[in-house]
Amino acid sequence: FLAGFPSDKTKWAISLFVTSILVGIGHAYQGLTGMILTAVIGFGFGLVYLANKRNLWSSILTHGFYDTIAFLLLFAGIRMDDWL
Repeated sequence: FLAGFPSDKTKWAISLFVTSILVGIGHAYQGLTGMILTAVIGFGFGLVYLANKRNLWSSILTHGFYDTIAFLLLFAGIRMDDWL
């Protein structure tokens, strides 16, 4: 499918967008807000991956940092979905 697109940047952009949507759909149990938030955050992790020359560790560490902050906020009684 992506072979018909002229540039690698276009292919990566489409792949990142589609993957983000699929990750959001995978979190349907969180409701519409959770799906959208997860898709947006997944898009951000994808950008981190691409910005660091396709180094997966940069996204893994970013995801771990995000999860740690989310856990600490939850432990403190602050729900992240209250921000939306």
